[in-house]
Amino acid sequence: MATTLKHSEKHQDFFKSVFEIVKLVPRGRVTSYGSIAKALGTPKSSRMVGWAMNASHGDKSVPAHRVVNRN
Repeated sequence: MATTLKHSEKHQDFFKSVFEIVKLVPRGRVTSYGSIAKALGTPKSSRMVGWAMNASHGDKSVPAHRVVNRN
């Protein structure tokens, strides 16, 4: 049970880091999941960045529309 809690807290910290980077994307510009993952020092975690962006839908302070997939 404690392991699950640790993983959940770890994911929340990762999501918060993603949100902070997304807030830095200037108006009129976009970035990708992969670019955010690289900026966080975890270049193979672009899928998790996508999960974070999906989780941000309720938070109006995160400009999720400025993040696109690799295409």
